[in-house]
Amino acid sequence: MRPFRTILGDASVPEAPIREKSPARVSRASAAKYAALGISLEVLLMQYFQTIL
Repeated sequence: MRPFRTILGDASVPEAPIREKSPARVSRASAAKYAALGISLEVLLMQYFQTIL
């Protein structure tokens, strides 16, 4: 009896193990840049909502 076929291929062929990705590494300079962008965006949004309310 032949092994059944799946959408991905022959079921008798073992699949390659899925490797976990290593966590992304963010430099301190990048972290500071994104923090500054986040704070400036927050201030900008606060000013915008104060003007429309």
